[in-house]
Amino acid sequence: MSILKFSKSSIFDIRYGLYLVIFSMPLYLVRFSVFGIPSTLLEAMIYVLFLVWVLGETKKENRFGRMTSLVQNEQRLSYGIVLLFSGLLISAAFSDDLRTSLGIVKGWFFDPLLVFLIFVSCIRNEKDIKKVLLSWTLSGFTVAVAGIGYYLAGNLTFDGRVKAFYLSPNHLAMYLAPSLLIAIWFFLKKESSFSKDIEKGAKLLIGSLAPLAIIVISISLYLTHSFGSLLGISASLFCMFGKRFFAEVRAKKRSGYVLVFLAILSFGVFLVYGKMVQIENSGGRSSFHSRLMIWEASWEMIKESPVVGIGPGTFQEKYLSIKSRFKDPYLEWAVSQPHNIFLDFYLQTGLVGFAGFLLLLSWFFGKDNRSDISKLLMVYVLIHGLIDTTYWKNDLAVMFWLVLGIACSMKPGFEEKGQSKHIRGAF
Repeated sequence: MSILKFSKSSIFDIRYGLYLVIFSMPLYLVRFSVFGIPSTLLEAMIYVLFLVWVLGETKKENRFGRMTSLVQNEQRLSYGIVLLFSGLLISAAFSDDLRTSLGIVKGWFFDPLLVFLIFVSCIRNEKDIKKVLLSWTLSGFTVAVAGIGYYLAGNLTFDGRVKAFYLSPNHLAMYLAPSLLIAIWFFLKKESSFSKDIEKGAKLLIGSLAPLAIIVISISLYLTHSFGSLLGISASLFCMFGKRFFAEVRAKKRSGYVLVFLAILSFGVFLVYGKMVQIENSGGRSSFHSRLMIWEASWEMIKESPVVGIGPGTFQEKYLSIKSRFKDPYLEWAVSQPHNIFLDFYLQTGLVGFAGFLLLLSWFFGKDNRSDISKLLMVYVLIHGLIDTTYWKNDLAVMFWLVLGIACSMKPGFEEKGQSKHIRGAF
């Protein structure tokens, strides 16, 4: 789709533009420069959408009014965002590579924040949320099909893993995993199809998309051999069935949920055991041992600059600059991130930004009225994020802010008048 066609769709209904942006998240891989400033096709779409959003503000739609309501009613969220961006800019100001750091601020924080603002001001009810989730899963489904195509063509990494058009198999896995969780969520809601609340004209071939998406995305995910994604998905599913179990602990169905619990637990134990065997047989040169060295180096960086951090996008250079402090050589030299979401935020946004990140999480998990699907997605991000970087990339950053946006849109006062039905309860 050209930018012109995208603009026309957004002007017709800005929500359609948002759905297209969500579907097109992988287009950050299409890169170009404008007056020497690096950009991406995804970024261009976000800016066009934001321009339409600003120019289309009317009293009837009251988009800015929703933003004011958000700031007033969700102060912890607002303070978290202010702290996060303050720390980010402070850390960038002290960066050894200001141009790179500002590029990170623009592409991985400012752009996703624009998507978040548009989301919370324009997504109005359960029907809109379902279309957002449909767009997200369709995108994951499309990428999964491409991943399987790469596998069938024999286009694999040196160790036999699928990465498709991403830089690594883990990048592909981190994009696919949330789509799989959404597809499972739709399926377990016992909807007849993804398109139950979509206009009749859109119901052509997507009536059975939920189970098909689960199968296709699962196959593509398996081909990445990403332990972190499987761990995060298992944790999310455990939470999903756990809530259902405790909600029906007195019901006759509880024995069935016990079996599901045991199945998920067994699957998790199997994954961990297999990984431990691999680590034990690796002679101290596994990906886990490499991560231990990376985390140790990250801690050295924190001790060296505990307040302002190292600056966004400078981890690789800092990592190599302190190699002489360790008696053993690095197992992995090309390391752009510390493979841990919490270390990432501390190092690249400083103490102030890290406090903002924790405040966002505190706000997110501190309320009982968050939607189930947003919780499932955030659990995945954080659990997988313990051993990988589930934010610091264009598409992943947009995903994170989408999860926050879904949580905001489920708050009272953000639905359209007369449509107070929320997505509460996954089943």
